[in-house]
Amino acid sequence: MNKITPRDRRALWLGAVLVLPIIGWQVGLGPLAASLGNQQARVAMAAGLLAREQALVRDSTEIGAALRTARVRFDTEGAPLLAAGDSIAAMAAAHAVLRATARAAELSEIDIEMSVAPGPSAFTYAVDADFRARGTPTALADWIARAERSDRLFAISRLDVTVGTDELASVYARIRVLVRREAP
Repeated sequence: MNKITPRDRRALWLGAVLVLPIIGWQVGLGPLAASLGNQQARVAMAAGLLAREQALVRDSTEIGAALRTARVRFDTEGAPLLAAGDSIAAMAAAHAVLRATARAAELSEIDIEMSVAPGPSAFTYAVDADFRARGTPTALADWIARAERSDRLFAISRLDVTVGTDELASVYARIRVLVRREAP
């Protein structure tokens, strides 16, 4: 019984010929093919990332130049605006300008109530002021002229003037002052 017959030998060879490629695929070639596919996917992803980064480097000089141009334009067009780092500083700056304009026109009893809101752009604050003061009609006319000539951007949306029996005018004005947001 120790002897293998030629028929058994052929059956063993036939089994080996059929089973060995399957075992070879499962153990060697299958994992190798999967690894090769994964590597190709990684290479394709890295190539896409490299192309995107190269485009950014290539365009960085153009982007930098565009940013510098935009900053110069913003500084030029925003020059008439007051500048402040936060909303409280915006109200303080607007208050100082309005009070200085009123004092220069020799108005008295100056009362300014302020509120702040986001401005028309992400780079501005809109400070609304309820302005009250008293003075002679000449001082009031001087104040209005100074407001019109001011290099600061503010708009008077409402103006009420009342002349009293003492020849002094009381003025109420609703004023909006735009303040540029400065980086902190």
